[in-house]
Order: sequence, then structure tokens, then C-alpha cells
Amino acid sequence: MASSSEDQAAEYIAEANKTLGGWRLFNKNGKYEEAAELYSKAAAQYKIAKAWQEAGDAYVKAGELSLQAANNHDAINHYTNAAKCFKTGGNKQDAVRMYELVVQKQQENNKFSVAAKLYKEIAELEEADLRIGNAIDAYQKAADAFKADDAQTSGNQMLIKVADLCATQDDYKRAIQIYESVAAESMDNNLTKWSVTEYFFKSALCYLAQSAKLGNDSGSMVKDALERYKDQHPAFETSRECTFLEKLLPAYEERNSEEFTDIVGEFDQMFKLDKWKSTLLLAAKNSLSQDREVDLS
Repeated sequence: MASSSEDQAAEYIAEANKTLGGWRLFNKNGKYEEAAELYSKAAAQYKIAKAWQEAGDAYVKAGELSLQAANNHDAINHYTNAAKCFKTGGNKQDAVRMYELVVQKQQENNKFSVAAKLYKEIAELEEADLRIGNAIDAYQKAADAFKADDAQTSGNQMLIKVADLCATQDDYKRAIQIYESVAAESMDNNLTKWSVTEYFFKSALCYLAQSAKLGNDSGSMVKDALERYKDQHPAFETSRECTFLEKLLPAYEERNSEEFTDIVGEFDQMFKLDKWKSTLLLAAKNSLSQDREVDLS
């Protein structure tokens, strides 16, 4: 049974459609503006009834009518409200579709900071929906938009998200490039230099996972990276992360899975490893358990 709010919403929509069907000699845009306002009122009633899809659809119609009335500002607001309704109702893809419309118009208006935040919203929705490729693309666009607005720190935060997701897709090369680039930019900034060790640690883990993927158990890529990182950022040399990796490498090179596991477990007990780091370390450990192909030629 429809609620009184939904009944009221239906009345607003009927009135809007009647307005659109009318004929006017002057101010033809006026009927679109009035109908858009009525659809917006209908959307508000649907929100009261928690009918989120219907509310979103009504806001979309209000946005379309606002565009017909050449009112871009109201159209942007209506599409943004539609996206929020779709998101609340769990319809992530319609929410993304609306945010993409809004972000395009915000960029056309040179509002890069707003566009960046919207791209971040899109990325989070795509990531939650496990559309990782789309999420990577949106985080990259968020980073570009932040940097276009001279918000370097926010841009770098988005790039780190790109790197984190790339690593989960085995794109270690791109992840490493981003970690190293952001680390280099962060060294001379008093607010961000404390994150450099974390970026180098993540990059080194990517080198380790890449080495395992390539079947290279010499650990040379990781060693070379650690030496470079220590030269670039002296504080890294005495960090617990560097100490851990230098202790772990011999077990990796000797293909000693048991010792590798013990060292990781010991570190995890003292400094809890998150899921991302644990996954990369597990990939390296699993490579130690795989039987080598024997060359009989």
C-alpha cells in the first residue's frame, strides 16, 4: 500500500506532466522550470517514504527539465541529489552514472576540486562493487583533478589508492612507479615525509611479489630497491620495515618456507600487518612451496 508521502509525490508528478503539456506564448522555459520544481518536490516526498529509487528517478527528471530550461546550476544539484538517493538505495551503478554526469559539468565549469571529490566518490562506489578496473580509473581521474586544482597532497592520496588497487591486480610495475614517485614528492614536506617509509615498504613488497610471480628467487630486485630507498631516505634504513625485509630476504632466497612464515608471523605479532600486505607476502610465500620444474635436457 502506498504511503501518504508516495501519494503526494504522485500528485506532484501528475501536476508536473500537466504543466509540461501546456502551451505558452511567452517564457517557454518557464514550464520546464515549474515542472522541474514539482519533480524535485516529488523526489523529496519519495525520500520521506524511503523509496530511494523513485526519489532518484524523480531527481533525474528534474535535472533533465532544468537542462531544457538552460539552468545548469539546478541540473547539477538535481543530478547530485539523484546520485545520493541511488547510493542510499544500494543502486551503485545508477549513482555512478549520475555522478559522472555531474563531474563532467563541474569540469566544464573549471571546478576541479569539486570534480576530484566526485571522482573519489565514484571510485569508492566502484571499489565497493568490486569493479576494480573502473575504480582504478576513477581514482586516477580524482588524482589528476586534485592536482589541476593545485591540491598535491590530496592528489597523491588518490594515487596511493591507484597503486594499492593495481597491486591487487598484479600490476606491480605501475604500483611501484606510483609509490616511488609519491615518496619522492613527500620527502621535503613536513606534513607528508612521515609516510615515505610506508610507501617504500609497500613498493618493496610489490618487488617481492613481482619477483615471486616471475619465478626469480634471488631477491635481487628487492635488494636493489632497498639500497636505493636507504640512499634516498636515510630514516628508512633504521625502520622496522626495512629491518624486517632484510631479515626476510635470506629465507626467500633459500626457499625456506617455514622460516619465511616464522619471520612474517613474528613481525605480525609486533606490528599488525593489514590484509593488503599479508596478501603480497602470502604470494611470495606460496612461490616457495611450488615445486621447481626439473630440466632433463
